[in-house]
Amino acid sequence: MPSLEAHRAKGGFRFSDGAVLLSLASLAILVASFALPAGGFPGIDTCAFHSLTGLPCPSCGLTRAFCSISHGHFRDAWSFNPFSFPLYATVLAGVAAPALNRRFPAITGGKGTIVFRAGIIVLTTAMLVYGAWRAKEQFKASHLPINSQTLPMAGR
Repeated sequence: MPSLEAHRAKGGFRFSDGAVLLSLASLAILVASFALPAGGFPGIDTCAFHSLTGLPCPSCGLTRAFCSISHGHFRDAWSFNPFSFPLYATVLAGVAAPALNRRFPAITGGKGTIVFRAGIIVLTTAMLVYGAWRAKEQFKASHLPINSQTLPMAGR
């Protein structure tokens, strides 16, 4: 039985490589984003963090953004979550992972893996910073001090 490296060198992949699983999961995400309406799940809050706190998590809006991208509503997708675009591209690459693995076996190891992991770390860190900033801004907006002059019936 040939080793995994020898199998990859011949341009093949195996189910155990994870590329097929990644591809199927990515394909399921894309199919769902096309099947759902452009705004995502209508009337359903799919984020447990948002349901519990009322504040958005770093990934809040990704479902609606993915659905919007799939339906060609790019401006809406940007307003839901700007990180949806690089993540959507990542999902598209995930669908193509077995073919990429077969065509370019060198990118599945070595420098390609290092660059991919570094990209994930940078993207995740940027999403966390953005999510913290967005939650802070929404928290500040929801806890503004009430000024009696701004109330419509104040002092009457």
